[in-house]
Amino acid sequence: MNSLTPAPRIPFPLHFPVSRPRRTPPFPALELGEGLYGPRYYLAGKPVYDGSPLELCTPEGWVGGLFVWSGSPADRPKLVFLGGKLPPVTLEAHRRLRWEA
Repeated sequence: MNSLTPAPRIPFPLHFPVSRPRRTPPFPALELGEGLYGPRYYLAGKPVYDGSPLELCTPEGWVGGLFVWSGSPADRPKLVFLGGKLPPVTLEAHRRLRWEA
């Protein structure tokens, strides 16, 4: 290029990918909703039935168990672990859960 040649034009504004904060939690929450026959828990939009296999995130990794709930909205559901090695865990809202793979 010589001094008489114009510099290439750069389109403004420059658009770069912007990292936006997540609006949803990284793990789906266990939510109480209305089912066909009354109250029901949902995980990632799918209904969770009594005996459904779920996994709980622990410091040691993901541990599989079965979902157990009385059906009463006043009671919190539990995760019962197979083999009886661990006691049942009450599933509070902060627990990280996923469907068993």
